Amino acid sequence: SDEVGRGGMGTVYRAERSDGLFEQTVALKVVKRGMDTDAVLRRFEAERRILGRLEHPGIARVLDGGQTEDGRPWLAMEFVDGVPITDYADDHRLGVDARTDLFRQVCDAVGYAHRQLVVHRDLKPSNVLVTADGRVKLLDFGIAKLIGVEGEATQTALTQPGHVVLTPAYAAPEQILGAPISTAFDVYALGVLLYEMLSGQRPHALEDARPGSLQRMATAAAPPRPSTAVGAVQATHGTPPERVRRQLVGDLDTICLAALRKEPERRYASVDALADDLRRYREGLPVQARPDTAGYRARKFIRRHRASLAAGAASLAIISVVTVLAFIRVGAERDRAETEAQTATEVSDFLAGLFTGADPAQTSGADATARQLLAAGTARVREDLDGQPEVQSRMLHTIGTVYARLDEYTAAEDALNDALALRERVLGPDHPDVAVTQSELAFLYERQGRFPDSEQAASAAVATLRDHTDTHASPLADALHRLAFAQARLIQVEAAERHIREAVALKEELYGPRSAEVAYSMNILGDVMNYAGRLDDAERIHLAALAIREETIGTDHFHTSHTYHNLAVVYRGMEQWPEAEQFYRE
Repeated sequence: SDEVGRGGMGTVYRAERSDGLFEQTVALKVVKRGMDTDAVLRRFEAERRILGRLEHPGIARVLDGGQTEDGRPWLAMEFVDGVPITDYADDHRLGVDARTDLFRQVCDAVGYAHRQLVVHRDLKPSNVLVTADGRVKLLDFGIAKLIGVEGEATQTALTQPGHVVLTPAYAAPEQILGAPISTAFDVYALGVLLYEMLSGQRPHALEDARPGSLQRMATAAAPPRPSTAVGAVQATHGTPPERVRRQLVGDLDTICLAALRKEPERRYASVDALADDLRRYREGLPVQARPDTAGYRARKFIRRHRASLAAGAASLAIISVVTVLAFIRVGAERDRAETEAQTATEVSDFLAGLFTGADPAQTSGADATARQLLAAGTARVREDLDGQPEVQSRMLHTIGTVYARLDEYTAAEDALNDALALRERVLGPDHPDVAVTQSELAFLYERQGRFPDSEQAASAAVATLRDHTDTHASPLADALHRLAFAQARLIQVEAAERHIREAVALKEELYGPRSAEVAYSMNILGDVMNYAGRLDDAERIHLAALAIREETIGTDHFHTSHTYHNLAVVYRGMEQWPEAEQFYRE
């Protein structure tokens, strides 16, 4: 037989079974000489007992057991001809999605073990092998525990010499500090493994294995997001690092960090919950670790059904804006549930009354236009909701937003200024809803070419929304975009670049790196590079934005024409006349 591995208490050999009945290659694990103490023998016996109860295609099976002639116990297991999962993913140049699919096999095996009341406690790449046909096999339950049988006792803390029965880089903080055994140990280790598979880095750097270093790692700050830790992964992912980074931003960042939370009660409640979030990510569904906001769910829905939604978008655009914004705003503050319930009723009644204005019986058979509905709605808001300032301000804000997009500047400004005054009076000047209205005014001023006014309004909005990033990340991204746009037109190039890059980063996290929203802000970033005379950067950014826009909104959309125009301007500045002419014609 050949030695194929060596651990703390045993040596593993590749052996052949030949007992006259059948031949079989096995992994033969034997306790090393000098290690056959009572404690080691108990652990070895526990491993044999634990493996004997596990029957899963993703877990190496125990086949037999006994003692050598000199009394050392041995264990014969299924021989797994495979490589560590991280090596397999790199050798096969697996992309991000393929790595998450492979990792879900690991979750399936660990989840099965947990349902059999077994915690592995030493999950790491060398214990998770992948065969040539892509099947995961979980090995080495040498320090596993049976929950409720051996798991009631607290494990020995690592501050006591000689009792390190784990792999520090993959051990949960509470495992290092000697807390009682739980399935949360394995959830954390899986988080480390997933982080490493996706980013090519481990979440924490380990100085050494001394108790002091281990305790520092256990109490260290949360690790950086995997997307920011991506190193030179092109050769292993088969994908440029920047693309890998964009794929990790958002859901995968969130999933990894949720599994790696220091407090076990804040991690995924089970391995199955972790696996389910990865499934939801792959299917384009909202993941449970992300804040369950209406906007996030809406974005996920739109990505899954972009083609079918596009067909009806034009005819329903105005009504959708009015209705969706109104009802999203209604549910925004859960700690004011009673007030919001009343507000929802008022908004519902108002919208029902407003759209009866389109009834042919009330319009002499003619179709009511969006402008007519908005004019009627504005009059009703000012009259019928006079005693309900919160509802009235929300409706005026929504109506002003729609008027701005119809280029009805006077009506838009009147509605938004009235909404702003009401919100400042009722909610206070530092409320995020006040900032949202200020941001809409910045957009209105931008459309009118009033860039100093736009900068002032957007700057005020950004200052407030920065204090509410957790709940208002999307409005903050919009306000940053508008601030940068105004600053670019005022030739405040450094400030404009700083703010538009922040807007792009936020939108990549919120909507995904290849979304129309990201391209919208990249277009401004390219403009800023042009103003700064950095034409090569401007060309690169506009070409990237164009690729996203042609993919998401098509070549006939007027936003795409903006990018054609901006590329023409850049090529004109470069004196590349054929390219400039081409894009001007486009």
